[in-house]
Amino acid sequence: CAFCDKPHNDNEIGGELLTSGGLHVHYMCMLFSSGLHQRGEVETDPLRGFAEGDVRAELRRGARLSCSFCKRKSATVGCCLKACKKVFHMPCGASNGCLLQFFGDFRVYCGAHRPRQNVVPMVTGGGICPICSEEMVHPSVNVLVTPCCRQLFHRACIQRQAMSAGSHFFRCGHCNNQEAFQREMQEHGIYVPEQDASWEQEPHAFEDLLFRYRHCDAPHCRCPSGPNHHQESGRWRIVVCNGCGSQGVHLGCANKAGIHWLCPDCRQVISRPQPAARREAPKETAEAIEVIEIDSDDDDVEIPQQRTARKSAPGSGCHLLDFAMRGGSSNVDGGTLQLTLETISGSVIVAVVSQEPGV
Repeated sequence: CAFCDKPHNDNEIGGELLTSGGLHVHYMCMLFSSGLHQRGEVETDPLRGFAEGDVRAELRRGARLSCSFCKRKSATVGCCLKACKKVFHMPCGASNGCLLQFFGDFRVYCGAHRPRQNVVPMVTGGGICPICSEEMVHPSVNVLVTPCCRQLFHRACIQRQAMSAGSHFFRCGHCNNQEAFQREMQEHGIYVPEQDASWEQEPHAFEDLLFRYRHCDAPHCRCPSGPNHHQESGRWRIVVCNGCGSQGVHLGCANKAGIHWLCPDCRQVISRPQPAARREAPKETAEAIEVIEIDSDDDDVEIPQQRTARKSAPGSGCHLLDFAMRGGSSNVDGGTLQLTLETISGSVIVAVVSQEPGV
């Protein structure tokens, strides 16, 4: 690359190495150069919208600027704060604590002026990265906090995940959030390429989905042409299991007229008796007390009939609250029921005490 003097595969976020008129440049080195503007068509121009003359003019400007880190020339990337005079190569800045935002205006902040995350992690001081299972120390520019679940991750691990997943599948590895997670990671220097996931781009990646099981698994296949023979109709048509789809049989071997068939494994699972639901006996206490308080300054109070003691008195012949209004005690089915009614400071207090027989 004419800007950073690094080969194409030396930096994973450098982008594609483009060529025009004997000039070789990284796409990202051009995007982050302070004096270079994208004026052309991204899809059709050989330098993705950058004019070759503009690129050569930017290289001439950078020939007078030394990188703050490696001290070599052609340092065309600078901190976006006008008062800051630091300049550097794009890969040098990325590996020395500078913050590069790979979206919008492609802003660059040096290590002294980079914005910090204002998300407080669930665990302070560090922990174990969920991706690589290595230890982390926080706070550090090499550790990021997710805004969704406030978990800690290595920056390098998040960057590798973004390069593999692409913008369509890049999401939090802990809680699966996508929108808030992706926005926060981009704002703090993670490059998320606008592409499908790497596993979606592999050649013939989905060929197995087109495969249909075509083998007769009957213990004694009766087809004259063998267990792999299949016809679209008739006795020697192979049908797959309706339950799992991983076994098949000829209709003639299964003595079936229809196409619905279950393999022995699925039949065994379906026919297995289900355990009866366990029912726990209701727990009864030897003594139950309920207090109903009704605020009133009037002696004529309507007491809600539905709020009585938890245990009713079968065969008592009178409602518990009616009995409470009269006060006293009574034997009910061998047990003793004591109900009292008192008026304290204008409030009606109904106390119901029920005892089990023999207690």
